[in-house]
Amino acid sequence: MQRYSEILRFHEGQRSRHPTPEAAVVVAPPGTPEGAGEHLVILVDLIPQLAHRSRELRVLATSTYWTSTGSIVARLRRALAEANRHLVRVNAEAPPGSKCSGSITCAVFAGEELFLGQIGAGYAFVHHPDNRVELFPQRDRLLIPLGAALPPMIHIGYTLLEEQATVLFGTTPAVESQPRERWKGALAAFGPEEIGEAITQTMAESQTSGSFVMVRVAASAPALPQPELRHGRRLFHKPEKPVAVMPSAKEPVAPPPVTVAPAPAPDDAAPPTPVTPIPATTEKPPPPPLPTFVQKRLERRQQEAAAAQPPTPRPSAPPHLKLPPVGERVKTFLGKLRTRGQSGQTSRTRSTTAQRARLRMALRTLLPGKVKGVKQTVTPVAPAEKPTVMGGLALGLLLLTFFVTMTMYFESGGHARVEEYLVEARKLREQAFSSQSAEDWERLLQLSSHIVTLERQNAEAARLKAEAQNALDALEIAAVLDARLFLDLGVAPAPRRLLVAGSWIYILNPTADEVIGLPLHADGLTLQTDVPTPILKRGQTFYGEVVNHLVDFAWVEPGGSFRDGALFIYSEGGSIYIYEPTLGPGSITRQRLQGELGPGMVTAMGAFGERLYLVHRQQNQILTYQPVNGVYDTARGYFAPQLAPRLSEVLDIGIDGRVYLLMGDGTINTYFGGTEDRSFEMKNLPDPNVHPMVLAVEPETDQGMIYLGDPRQERIIVLDKRGEFKHQFRLSGEALKQLEALAVNATPHVLYLIADNRLYAAPIPDFVAH
Repeated sequence: MQRYSEILRFHEGQRSRHPTPEAAVVVAPPGTPEGAGEHLVILVDLIPQLAHRSRELRVLATSTYWTSTGSIVARLRRALAEANRHLVRVNAEAPPGSKCSGSITCAVFAGEELFLGQIGAGYAFVHHPDNRVELFPQRDRLLIPLGAALPPMIHIGYTLLEEQATVLFGTTPAVESQPRERWKGALAAFGPEEIGEAITQTMAESQTSGSFVMVRVAASAPALPQPELRHGRRLFHKPEKPVAVMPSAKEPVAPPPVTVAPAPAPDDAAPPTPVTPIPATTEKPPPPPLPTFVQKRLERRQQEAAAAQPPTPRPSAPPHLKLPPVGERVKTFLGKLRTRGQSGQTSRTRSTTAQRARLRMALRTLLPGKVKGVKQTVTPVAPAEKPTVMGGLALGLLLLTFFVTMTMYFESGGHARVEEYLVEARKLREQAFSSQSAEDWERLLQLSSHIVTLERQNAEAARLKAEAQNALDALEIAAVLDARLFLDLGVAPAPRRLLVAGSWIYILNPTADEVIGLPLHADGLTLQTDVPTPILKRGQTFYGEVVNHLVDFAWVEPGGSFRDGALFIYSEGGSIYIYEPTLGPGSITRQRLQGELGPGMVTAMGAFGERLYLVHRQQNQILTYQPVNGVYDTARGYFAPQLAPRLSEVLDIGIDGRVYLLMGDGTINTYFGGTEDRSFEMKNLPDPNVHPMVLAVEPETDQGMIYLGDPRQERIIVLDKRGEFKHQFRLSGEALKQLEALAVNATPHVLYLIADNRLYAAPIPDFVAH
């Protein structure tokens, strides 16, 4: 079975002849086991498209596959896992704007079998001779992008190929520019050239960029038929008759060459040894000899003709053209040669004599002493010295040297001192953010001002100076948090939900109906990758049911039925989707809750221990669910009849044993065991204009803090568990005007917030009590 492969690359709809770093068709290297396949096709599809990164992943996956051991599937998994690990590591070290994600497809052709390994939403079409088209990977699976998670979600595909089957691999922007039916029609063409023309025409219509790899399966070429030979007889090739050439009587007659044609060997004989042809010479080969009786007849006729014809007299030359005897002509010629040689020798002698005279004259001028006929050089008289002018020149030279020296000193030594001061200023900034002390901010202000004096164009020093001045101005009313930008989330019409658990940040976007996760490093202040991991999205199918609108989520602490903890996601209609991070997105389970849980009835969700809390605004009740053997079934009301507040006004909920309800008017109601907890009261607030819209409660019952986001005043209020005011924080700029959500991590002590459509992380200062 033969395969025809071609790589097609397009730029804005036009066919490009430049190299394709993201695609390759590799033949098995020598020494590869037979079970590893004959051809390997790799297509890397990254967003944004970085040619050098695509080339790195392609080369890494290729080398890993051919150097691995085991079956084809095992080799594919190792190659894809190594490529994903490399991209995750590169993204963690890359600056913002240089990080990428996407998909990768590795296909192995082994005889009639095709094995596919893919990460992400790639596209691989297989068109069979019966017009049946298969798409890999299947779109009902969870497709996590390349470089978004460790370990990766690898999808393995398999199919059998017949003659005239076509396999097409394409990048996502190129394939999604046209409906799938259009690509199926292009693959239904008769031959590879027609398929290539159909793809080119389709890309020209869409005016998009992308790459394709096309592989066409054809039948093996039949062996050439051997000529049938006769056995028992020898066949000689009859030589062609030579053209007869009449030789002259004086030309010698060469013996005729003997040419013997090789006899054909029988079928079972060894192949004949090839005969090396003799190169032709430039001389004309002699004519073939004539038979003896013909030569004798020709000679006899020539003799008879010569005897019958009388001799022709030789004409004599005219008198004026008669030549002298040979001796006289030779003497005349030798005399002319002798005369010409003497004249040439005389001219050469004269030329040599003149050259020698000129050379002698040139050498004599270089020697000491007078030379006749040469003009003597007159030495000019030096002008009289002027002391005033000479002193001014010397002083100017000294000043110029001093100026150059000082300039080089300040440019080199001053720059070195600036770098030392910047290192000290960075340490002082961290200390000031941690202590929130006016003395530390004042020291930072003085040091940054000194750096600006030494180097006015230093942008970092100017930023530190402005930051210190703003902190000193705001220190009397609020401390400034060192907020660090994590990720730009884009615009969302409705507030997002934010949750931090373990080493992961979870974000629910109720408008897009999607839950994503971001892994954290141990310090809690840096992301392992800024490519989100998709966890659950509306429209996916689980256990035969489609996921509806996602309302809220909560974290169940480790223990009981979930040893490592789990994320509970509530979907309209009473469905709970349980995601355990240690098992990955592919292990999500679903449970159905009892009760009247129609669309729009549940507005918020919380958890404490293994118990779930749902705020049901239609029933004006908080429904609690206690699991039995890991199954959440029966609901109970949290409030006694007529004791529940107006739950339709609840903005957020927090639970640490008590239940904290943030109401629309900015007040906080606390309950314990279904009754109001009067020990909590907000007091000693900095001003009466506190109007929180966001709530975050630390899980410790008595020692933790309560964080309230006040977008109107652009601040974050910190209360203890009795409601007493402790601190308030601000951010540089106006990001808190669009505060959406807050979340607190105990270890490390970091505050996470979504503000101005961005995700931030800020270490909480040390003076805040835990």
